[in-house]
Amino acid sequence: MEQKTKSRIHLRLFRDIAYLFMLILLIFLQIFLHSHFVLTVLVLLFLLPILSVALAWWMRDSLSVTAKPFGQAMQEGEAGIWRIQIKNSGYGISMACTLKGKVENVFFGTSGEINFDMPISMKTTEHFDLSLVSEYCGLIRLQIERMEYIDLLGLVSVSLDMSAMGETVILPKEQEGMTEQKSNFQTGISEAEESLAKGYDFAEVTDMREYRPGDRIKDIHWKLSAKKDELMVKERTGVAQSQVILLLDLSGDAMAITEIMRLAYGLSKAFLQEYVPVRLLWWDECQYDFQEVLITEEKERKESFIQVFHGRSSKSASGLPELLQKVRPLVQSYVYLSMVQGKADGMVISHV
Repeated sequence: MEQKTKSRIHLRLFRDIAYLFMLILLIFLQIFLHSHFVLTVLVLLFLLPILSVALAWWMRDSLSVTAKPFGQAMQEGEAGIWRIQIKNSGYGISMACTLKGKVENVFFGTSGEINFDMPISMKTTEHFDLSLVSEYCGLIRLQIERMEYIDLLGLVSVSLDMSAMGETVILPKEQEGMTEQKSNFQTGISEAEESLAKGYDFAEVTDMREYRPGDRIKDIHWKLSAKKDELMVKERTGVAQSQVILLLDLSGDAMAITEIMRLAYGLSKAFLQEYVPVRLLWWDECQYDFQEVLITEEKERKESFIQVFHGRSSKSASGLPELLQKVRPLVQSYVYLSMVQGKADGMVISHV
């Protein structure tokens, strides 16, 4: 997307004074020498600045700028390539053009300035590939706000206000070893659901399997194990039949939020591999409500997290579980992802 709004012209005093001094010197030479050659040079030096400045001012309507990333999303820590293009549909030329703008992580509200130089050729498109690496996840927006170029003689500079913008999302790193954490959360939610169910009998479990190292002792079905002469474990299926809700605490700094998003990204993949839908919940201060997105398939995971990053991280989202209970009383069991002792972790919470 590109839009021009305002243009201005500025004198380059050092070059202008030097050029004026040269003209005065030639005028004195012509007075004393009466040379046709000096006169010709003098006339040219009078006409060339007019032509050069007029051409620079005229070409401003022929210029357009675009800034586009290669890809809608990229992975955290990977180099993303942005192509910056200057298209000149006219016949003007400038050997020194500077583009100025900023790179912003919209999700965190942080930004930094950038500027780089490119030439402008007549009737062509010049491009520059910019490599950007982000150590944090989020929505990266690159915006070109101003273009400044000088005329061929370097006497003036023309400044154009512009709005060329491109966006890409930085997804969290893929984390391995999420299976064990996923199982713990899944079991915790199942137990919370079971404790809420009236008249629930833990013996009435039909989905059973043999004991495997790492299974919890409290999941052993002792009556059935005695009959079979081997340990049998209750397979938790309550969550798999519904969905897992992940409540995201996005109130910390950029590093803390990135850690939480990495955990959520890995957990959602682990749950989806077992066909368990995942619902993401996060607090939106502007709407004063919780935003949510439901992920039912692996192919939806990336797009769902892109939707999260198109918002803004909360700056004051303390007491999220209590707030969720007030705003969404029907949400009874979920996993609360937050920073615990400097590390992203989850806690199963149940509102009875």
